[in-house]
Amino acid sequence: MNIEKLVSELNFLTPRLSRDGIPAFDCPPANLLKAAKTLRDGYEFQALSDIASIDMGPDKSARRFGAVYHF
Repeated sequence: MNIEKLVSELNFLTPRLSRDGIPAFDCPPANLLKAAKTLRDGYEFQALSDIASIDMGPDKSARRFGAVYHF
C-alpha cells in the first residue's frame, strides 16, 4: 500500500505509530465512510475484519473512548 498516496487522497487521515508496524491512521468519525469506500474501491481492501472499542483513559485525550477498525 502506498501510504503517501492514501494520505494525500484522504487528507483527513493522520498517520499514527503502531507497535506491530502495520499502517495505522486516526480518522474523524464523519469521514469514516469515505475512508472505507476509498480503501475498498482504490486499494482492494475486501473486508472489515474487526471493530474494537478502546478507552484511552481520562487524561489521554479530549475523546476518552474510541473505536479501532481493522480492514
